[in-house]
Amino acid sequence: MDKVSWEFFKLQAFGSRSSNNNLEMEERGKNFVHKLKGSPFAAKTIGHLMRRNLDTTHWSNILNSGLWKWDIMEIFTR
Repeated sequence: MDKVSWEFFKLQAFGSRSSNNNLEMEERGKNFVHKLKGSPFAAKTIGHLMRRNLDTTHWSNILNSGLWKWDIMEIFTR
């Protein structure tokens, strides 16, 4: 995961470059960034969606869902 992708995702998900030092949210956020494979469009879209519910359990449920079985880049580049 590159730093630029992480900073961009944080901005989308948290509304700033800070996650308020919530290490659990940062860990999950970094997992999203890894799964999004550096796509800025995907980071913006998923970040905005995740911003609606800043709960670690919710984020974990999304990360562990079947969504990630699909090729995310194929979805966002159609």
